[in-house]
Amino acid sequence: SLFTGAKTRAETGAVLDLGYSDGLSMVSVFEQRGKLPATLPGWRKTKAGGHVVFALPDQRLLTWAGHGIVFTMVADAPSQTVDEAVGALPHDGPAGFWKRMSRGLVRVASWVNPFH
Repeated sequence: SLFTGAKTRAETGAVLDLGYSDGLSMVSVFEQRGKLPATLPGWRKTKAGGHVVFALPDQRLLTWAGHGIVFTMVADAPSQTVDEAVGALPHDGPAGFWKRMSRGLVRVASWVNPFH
């Protein structure tokens, strides 16, 4: 159940902080507009809720992006609860073949464009 919520301002814009608890476990979810880089130093890619996310080694702090929002989850909860929470939130899917080809062609074209 949602038990707390707050909205704060950061350099990058508004940050929404939502806290959920069942009385024994707690999950906090932070949401803000943005994108994640392809790698995050100190974090590793793992799966949670059927999706690829970044996690710190202790698995209590997870982050991922979905639909222009960066989600960061701090969890003191069983892994099943964390998986359900992660799976319920938006995620960006892996880029498809044509999307990757398009990015590659744009990159190659930029190499030969004398006005770039």
